[in-house]
Amino acid sequence: MSNPFYDPKTRIHLRTGEQAYKDYSARVKSEKSKPVKKTRNTKTKSNLILNPSNFIKLSTFTLDGNPINMLVGKYAAQVTQEIQEALNSLGYLPQIKDAQNNITQKGYTQEDIWINNRLGSLNWYEQIPLFECLGYDRMDNRQSLDFIILLKNGLDGKAAVTGGDDKQLERDEIKDILDKLSKKESPWRSEYSDAGFQIQGDKIIMHSGHYTNPSLSLQERIKPENIQHKYAKEIPKNNIIMQDGWTKFDNYNKEGLCTKLEKSNEIHNWFPRNNAVAGLAADSDGFCLYCDGGPLSSDSGLGMRFAKILG
Repeated sequence: MSNPFYDPKTRIHLRTGEQAYKDYSARVKSEKSKPVKKTRNTKTKSNLILNPSNFIKLSTFTLDGNPINMLVGKYAAQVTQEIQEALNSLGYLPQIKDAQNNITQKGYTQEDIWINNRLGSLNWYEQIPLFECLGYDRMDNRQSLDFIILLKNGLDGKAAVTGGDDKQLERDEIKDILDKLSKKESPWRSEYSDAGFQIQGDKIIMHSGHYTNPSLSLQERIKPENIQHKYAKEIPKNNIIMQDGWTKFDNYNKEGLCTKLEKSNEIHNWFPRNNAVAGLAADSDGFCLYCDGGPLSSDSGLGMRFAKILG
């Protein structure tokens, strides 16, 4: 499978985490003397999920192994009035509009690419304040895999898939949700996960539950050194497979990392790189879970799936 961070239509190559971090550090040094545009501090607010029928109930686990219940968005978020207000309060709205204009100029249409309003211009760091402003969470690796497995089992009649309104989803709706997330087809689409990695010798430090300090200016709030996390776990390299390749869902451990490759077309694994983040992606080559993503990268096909931890 080709690298999920390359969109042949836009010819954008999204960098690996290590390269992106080096580029970021170099840019910071060059911009120290430049005046900083001021933005107002934006406090985090907690909005109730207005329409539970847009969500699916999921029982899963945190990175430290504690069971939790979540509501997970059926689809990647589109720019609603509520989201537009949050984007405006954070100062992101011009950025989103510029990205949408750029998509149109490159020849995309709403008909052949349904992801024009997927908030793809926000990178991994920039997404966090928007989730916080709206009162939502992101899924980590294990939670993302559990969501997909639930949909697959529901499609096969092995499990009931229940909406946030307690109504059971019909098979056709389950198939549509799963297809838009993972079907082997163009256009390329992706969603960041709430998981990051650092490589230290023979260990991988995986962290999740990321959050920011809303008392800081937005520019400071989204700097890598100011991003905090609730969970962190050391994982020996020899406990997982440090190779890229195809595998099966059964080969992922409780942290959502692949333990072995296997001849299959179920899911392609991209193993963790230093300073990289995780996410899901699908295109004409198939579906993958990547752990080599550049957190500073953004693309027209990049989406955001809202989730809510209930306890």
